[in-house]
Order: sequence, then structure tokens, then C-alpha cells
Amino acid sequence: PGKGSTLSITTPGGDEIPAVESEPAGKLTVWFGKARQFAASLAGRLPKNWENWAMGAALAVYLITRLIGLGDFPIYFFTDEAVQTVLAQDFVRDGFRNYDDDLFPTYFQNVYQYNLSTSVYLQVIPYLLFGKSIEVTRGVSVLVTLLAAYWVGKILKDIFKVRFPWIGVLVLSVTPVWFLHSRTAFETALAVTFFSGFLYYYLLYRGGSQRAFYWAALLGALVFYTYSPGQMIMAFSIVLLFFSDLRYHWQNRKTVLRGLLLGVILAVPYIRFQIQHPGESLRHLTQLNSYWVQTDLTLGDKLLQFLKNYLAGLNPLYWYLPNTTDFVRHVMDSFGHLWRVFLPFGLGGIVISALRVRDTRYRTLLMALLVAPSGAALVGLEVTRALFMVIPAALLTAVAIEWTIDWLGGRVKLSRTGLGAGVSVGLAVFNVYMLINALTQGPVWFDQYGLGGLQWGAKQVFGAVQAYQAEHPGVAFYITPTWANGTDILKRFFFSDSVRGIELGSIDTYINNYTAIKPDLVLV
Repeated sequence: PGKGSTLSITTPGGDEIPAVESEPAGKLTVWFGKARQFAASLAGRLPKNWENWAMGAALAVYLITRLIGLGDFPIYFFTDEAVQTVLAQDFVRDGFRNYDDDLFPTYFQNVYQYNLSTSVYLQVIPYLLFGKSIEVTRGVSVLVTLLAAYWVGKILKDIFKVRFPWIGVLVLSVTPVWFLHSRTAFETALAVTFFSGFLYYYLLYRGGSQRAFYWAALLGALVFYTYSPGQMIMAFSIVLLFFSDLRYHWQNRKTVLRGLLLGVILAVPYIRFQIQHPGESLRHLTQLNSYWVQTDLTLGDKLLQFLKNYLAGLNPLYWYLPNTTDFVRHVMDSFGHLWRVFLPFGLGGIVISALRVRDTRYRTLLMALLVAPSGAALVGLEVTRALFMVIPAALLTAVAIEWTIDWLGGRVKLSRTGLGAGVSVGLAVFNVYMLINALTQGPVWFDQYGLGGLQWGAKQVFGAVQAYQAEHPGVAFYITPTWANGTDILKRFFFSDSVRGIELGSIDTYINNYTAIKPDLVLV
């Protein structure tokens, strides 16, 4: 009743009870009433398979916010991106061999170390179909990382049976450090994707699907081969999951034994690599200046340093607040690696999982969180090495958001469907905002454009050379290389090997010595 309305009751004897003026309804109560009516009306109009549409829409948001402006953000095109396609090109050219003449090699040599594998193979077919371009090279990574979003949604839907699994997709999509790196061709994003698939299929296996165990083994192997820190990630994961679910493994020992046999087969390429290149793993740690190969440290010192690095990778302040630890090319302005708004939900997800630790689903989430920084701890904390954290963080955050929606729905009597829709729309809108902000403001977030910072300019410098060369055929170019790592790789990415007259070299050659500048030479 509104303000001023009256009530009257007539008794059986015909007497009328005097009218009583009702209390005016509060504005908040009226608003809640209208919101309930709208949500109920909206829910009644939803198609029967609306959950599938919602999941599809969330994945579409993920894909769209990755593909738009793919060549413009990140504003740099890094050597470690270009080398993926350059190695794929050479692999095809050399009859499917690497530089050491290994047929279908386990690893490809990235300048001075063997650390690329799956990421190069994934570029082969796109290179053959479309040639070399920033959009193609990065686009391969985007399409693969779409699987990470898909598997996060499937874990929430099939394993945790949450009402709004697509919220996890949108949470992962809007995570700043993932938004940035899923738009690059760095192999770390691919390894994280395979890690999410490994978790999904392992949890399916724990739910009773025996076949899923073999898929978990395959994806775990891809994590191992794709990115060197993934080797520690998988070793740590296998140990924790083995002892965590030992009784279940024993009950399904036939499946586990077949999975171990599959694991041995999947390990053959790695064994072959170790035979062909003995000592290469130790050499890799030496090149990274890992404390594990420093002879002046005792074993105790090394274990202590590992523990320090590991705990630093679990520190919420590192993940949720801006830091100066990482290179500017790996951070998103003043955003933390994980969106600060998600901090209470991330911590809440940890609490919920800890309280339900007897449930293997939540126990596995906590173990995924614990293994995430282990690969980075071997050398030193960098976000690319610890990027695996985004998967358990997204899952824990989505679990806590789901719990919050249920709690609010029970307390304020709002439709849970309406609340879930509101959260979903809000996350989708922020995804779009992050894209617009990155494309319009990203170029001026930092002013460190040179070798020690963004290493910006590959597309711009070599694009300018291409344009000038087209207008002035026969001109030779001398390009300074010291603004980026591996500028020779960038040159090979933007120019065919058959192109002549493009040389890289320091301008000091002309400054410190008398060197004649030929009339047809352009210094860049």
C-alpha cells in the first residue's frame, strides 16, 4: 500500500471496523520489490539453454577484447614474439629440422639457449597459410588462450557445479596481467593455457572419468615442453596430487598405470634431447644466472633462496598492487597483476577452499595455487615465470563471487539470477573499458621506450624502412640495433631473407672512426 491508503473489514454482523491508515513503504523496500519483479520477469523470458548462451557470450567477450587492435597493444612487438615465426619459417625451409639438424626437434634454439618447442610448432601452419605478420603471430596465441577461458568455465560448470560459470571466464579475461600477455606471442601464455586444461581433466578424472586421466597426462606434457618453468610446475603438481589422492589412485590403479605408460611415451622426446644435448639444462640455468649453479652458495643457502622466491610469489601484495619488480613491458600501468577489486574475493576463495579442504575439488584448487610460483622460484620472481597464478586466482575468485551472490540473494531476497546477470554485465563492461584504455592510453603509460624498458619500435622502424625502400629502390640501409634485444630476429621477421641492402650496426662506427657514407646509404 502507498502512503494514505486505508484498510477496512466488515464483520459478519455487518459492523465495519474503522479504517486504519497504513505505514508508508520505505523507498528501499519499494526499489527491492521492483527489482524482484523485473528479475522474475527477465528470468521467465530466458530460453531454456540460456546458460550456454551466457557462456558463449563470455567467451565472445574474451575473444573480441583480444583480437581488436592486436597489432597495436602491447605497443611493442618483442623479439621473443618474432622468433616463434622466424623459427617456424626456418624449420619448414630446412626440411623440418632445427639448426642442429635434428629432425622434428624437441626444442628449438632461441639465440643461445634451447627453450622453445610447442610455441614454434603452433606457428608452422599459420605461417604457411598467411605468411609473417604481427596479427598472425599473436593471433595464434590468442586462439590458443581462448581454451584457457573455456577450461576455466568448464571447471566451474562441470566440476564445481556453480550457477554462473561464465563469471570465471570474465574474471580471467579482465585480469590485467593476463589481458596483456594473452595478446602477445610469448610462450608463457600457452603454457598457462595447457595448465588450465591439465587441471580440468584431472578434476574430471577425480570425478570418475577414467579417460580424462590420459588427457590430463597429455596436457601436463604440453606444459612441460612449452615453457621451461612449466617443468617445475608439473613436477610439483604431480607430487602433490599423487599424495593428495593416493587412495583414489590405488582404487583406479589400472588407469594410473596406463597413464604412467603414456607419460613414459610422452617423455621420449625429452630423453632424446638430453642424449643429443647433454648438460643443456644446467647450461640454461647458468645463462639465467640461477643461484642453483653458483658455487659460492651452500645447499642450505640455495634452499633458503628458493623459499624466499617462492613465498614472494605467493605474496598478495605482489599480485594485487602495482610493483617495480617487473619490467614495464610486463605490467598494465597502475593496475596490479590481478585486479585489486578481486582481492577480497580471492582471499575469500582461499578461505572457502580451506574450510572445504576434505573435498578434492577445493583441495586441488589450493594445490594449484601453491604450485603456481614454484617455476619462478628456481631463478627469480618475474611475472612471466609465475603467470600460472592467474588460473587458480580466477577460479578462487569466481567461487567466492558465487558464494557472495548466494549469500546476498538469501539476505536481501533479490533474485540470484538477477544478481548473477548484474555481475556478468559489469565484468563484460570492464573488459571493454580495459581494451579501450589499453588502446588509447597504453602508448603513454611509461616513458621507458628503449632497451631497458618497452623496446618499442619494431613495427615502426622496419615499417618506415619498408616504405622508404619501396619509394627508393636500390637504396641501402644501415640500422642501429641497440634499442631492442635480438634486432636481427626482428629484421628477419619483417623482411624476407632474399632482401639485400639492409645491414644492422652501431652508429659508433661512423662517430668514432672516419667511415665514408656512400651516397645510396640511409642511416636509421
